[in-house]
Order: sequence, then structure tokens, then C-alpha cells
Amino acid sequence: MEINSRQELPAQLGPVYYQYAIDKIVCSRGDGITQSMAIKCVGLYTVLCRLVAEDPDVTQKKLADRLGTTFPGLNRPLEYLKSLKLVSASLHKVPGTQINVQHLQVPRPVVEMFKRDLKRAASLEPDEDFIEYGQAIPKEWHDTVGLILESRGCGHTAAKILKALGLIPFMARLAADGLPVTRPVLSRKLGMAENTLAPLIKFLEEARLVEIEERRIPGHIGTEHAIHVPGAIVDRVRRAVRRLEKEGESRKWPQSQSYRALARDMHTQLAEIYGQRVIAE
Repeated sequence: MEINSRQELPAQLGPVYYQYAIDKIVCSRGDGITQSMAIKCVGLYTVLCRLVAEDPDVTQKKLADRLGTTFPGLNRPLEYLKSLKLVSASLHKVPGTQINVQHLQVPRPVVEMFKRDLKRAASLEPDEDFIEYGQAIPKEWHDTVGLILESRGCGHTAAKILKALGLIPFMARLAADGLPVTRPVLSRKLGMAENTLAPLIKFLEEARLVEIEERRIPGHIGTEHAIHVPGAIVDRVRRAVRRLEKEGESRKWPQSQSYRALARDMHTQLAEIYGQRVIAE
């Protein structure tokens, strides 16, 4: 589905299309797009969708200002997202001037997904959790992008923020497939060094988005640090990925089936390595 296509998706497919977008960003890498850059692009796509839900007139300058980076610093990741037809730009004239600026656009269903979560968060009491399918979504997860952008410290660069946000979907998807979520598993899944992932995971722990538990490795005398994502978030991702299996082919989303096949193969390999079985999707 192209951004400006008249074949609009129903709003309830926002979470499904978001999962497809993540697959597309990571699996479509060509020359010059490293895995680390792809994770950064997942984070940028998430931030952009969230900001458009709040302000439909998001420009590259507004996005750069919100992230605390430079306008040119976003050129390369945005061009990659545009090349995948996940983001588009339309020219709008600034009122009272002859200046044209580009407004960034993302698929409406994904924007509606973020709008829904923002509306839910605004309706809750300060210490109240939202209940979804009988499980509580912790307050910190009502608006992860807003939480991280508002609470970032002076030592947190835009690149670190984006990579940390880009890491979240992969942790949730590993858990959704019944795999242990640890630094070694994430490292193998993403093809990134554990030392690169460590500060990102630490940042998410400090933001109270994940919990770290030291536990004994099954069948081994050693211990590992398990990363816990709230069960409600894991279930939400599991439902979206299962539906993607059905919707991707019927809606003719390019290569969606091959992306999912790659993910299943990788998760099967991880399950064999760590002696655990993947939950059947």
C-alpha cells in the first residue's frame, strides 16, 4: 500500500500494517543501510507516526527539533523510509508567503492507532492502568514515544533515542513467539553486538518500559538477564503478527509473506540454539 493510494485500509488494521512496516524496514536493506541504521529507522518511523497523530502538519524541521537533531541528520533515514513507500511528503505553501514546505505523511491507519492510544491515556487517572483483553497496560506504555522524548537526559542523543524505540518491537515479538528475551538472543536476532545493545536496554529499563531479571539458564549452572515486556503488549503484538500472516497476502503487500518466513526461520534457529520451542503462530 502506497501512502497516497486511494485503497485505504480500515483503521483497525493499523497495528497489522505497523508490523509489516517493521518487517519491510529491516528486510529491505540494500547497500549502505546497516542493521543498526534499520533499527534507527524503525524508531524514526514510530516517532513520526506518533507526532503526526498529534499534529498533521509535521515537517522535517519540526521532526528534527523534536528529536534534538539537525535537519540534514534526518535526510538519509527519511529517504530510506520514502524509498520503501512508508513515508511520503507533500508540498504546502506557508500562509502569507511564497515559501513551500514539505509535510511528512504516513498511512492513516497507523496514525489512528497512535491517536487511539493517546486518547486512552488522556482519559485515565494518573495511577490508572488501561485494561486490554483482561490485562493491564502499565502507564509507561500508554505513550512510549512521548515518555521517552519528555524524559530524555542531556546525555541521550537522538540516535540513541531512535535506536531504543526501534528495539522495543523486536523484544515484544521475540516474547510473542515464546523465545527468551535476553541480550544474546537479541544480538543474534538483529545481528548487532551485545555491547551495542546494552546501553539501549539500560535506557529502556531506566524509563521503566522493561524490567530486567537475573535468572538461572535452563539446564545450565550459569545465569542470564531476562528482559520482560508487559504481557498485554506481548499479546497485542502476537495478535497483530498472526493477522499479518493472513492480511499480507490477501492485500498484496509486497513480499510480506517472505518477510514473515524469514522471521519464522530465524526464530526457529534461535529456539534450537536456546533449547526452547517457538509458540506456533
